[in-house]
Amino acid sequence: MSVSEPPPCRCGHPHDSHEHYRAGSDCGLCHCRQYRRATHLTSRAQLVARAEHAEAEVATVRAELVEVKRQLLRTRNRVIAAERALANVAALAPYCEATLDMSGPRIPGPRRAA
Repeated sequence: MSVSEPPPCRCGHPHDSHEHYRAGSDCGLCHCRQYRRATHLTSRAQLVARAEHAEAEVATVRAELVEVKRQLLRTRNRVIAAERALANVAALAPYCEATLDMSGPRIPGPRRAA
């Protein structure tokens, strides 16, 4: 009867890396604190795949955030431009009231039906 090697830990390293000449079962190759038998869901390849997927997701969210920041900046600039235009109109209002007086001579043009 042959002795089979125990399955790797969830960290992906072999069981031997968790064997020491001292108390404890922490991994000698990474920061894993205790040997935990790997299940079919937590193989090292799947952990790497999850990490890569998470990195891709973070990159996507960052790109979306950059676009939202650009849109916010454009909107902010439009608001500032509108506020300036409104301030200019308000500043010119006293001068425009005199020109809006309709009692003066009419400008010739096509007649409207009444």
